Amino acid sequence: MFIRSTIIDGDPRRVDDAITYVRDTVVPFVSGLEGTLGLSMLVNRSRGRTITSTAWRSEAAMHDS
Repeated sequence: MFIRSTIIDGDPRRVDDAITYVRDTVVPFVSGLEGTLGLSMLVNRSRGRTITSTAWRSEAAMHDS
């Protein structure tokens, strides 16, 4: 398994917008890609930090995404 993570430090007041975007746009897109194993998102609401990770069956699938 291979993991790609993205860390974003943003405005704490916009965390709900980030969650909505990932849920409504990113999850459906990533779910349709070959070799995906899933997506997770960690949120620190007080700091406005999000860590979104995707899991891939192989390194090639991760790079092809």
